[in-house]
Parts: sequence; structure tokens; C-alpha cells
Amino acid sequence: MFEKWFAVSGTELIAILCSATLVAGSTILDENLRRANVTRNDLYGKLREANAFKFDQIKAVIFESTGDVSVIHGSEDKILDPETFANVIGAEFLYAASQRTAH
Repeated sequence: MFEKWFAVSGTELIAILCSATLVAGSTILDENLRRANVTRNDLYGKLREANAFKFDQIKAVIFESTGDVSVIHGSEDKILDPETFANVIGAEFLYAASQRTAH
């Protein structure tokens, strides 16, 4: 699971569940799939559910802190807004993929 640890007071720590990038552009992040306990078959099912049939149209797939999977896709070459992906583990992969497809 994806979590960040924060000091509350003294020696107390709390874990906050975080969202994480599973796919950035057409790149599947296998380590993040493993950590989220999501198989490639699970991922492909989520892509079909979202009507994302071509990898070149996928902008991002995010494993949300709630356990949901968000699929962002479309044929237009838009750059992803960093604010939308604040605190998403692996967001740096999204910005790199977004920049490559915008040129």
C-alpha cells in the first residue's frame, strides 16, 4: 500500500494513505502495480471499463487512496495540470509523459 508517514508529536507517527501512479502515458509502472496489489489483467479490465482502448490515448492511471482506479485518457495532446496530481506518488512520471506527447 502507498502511505506517507508524518510526525504528530514527539515519537508519534501517523500513516496517511496516498494515491499512486500506475500508468504514465503508455508506460506501465510495474513496481507501483505490485505495491498496489493490482495485476496487469486488473489494469486492462479498468482500461476497458473506462473505454480506453489504445495505450497512446492514455494520459494516466491512478490508484486512489480509496482503492478506486482513475483512468485519464483522450486523444488530444494536453499537458496535465500538476495541481490535480499533487501528493500522488509517481506524479513526476506523469509530467515527463505529458511533456513528451505535447511536442
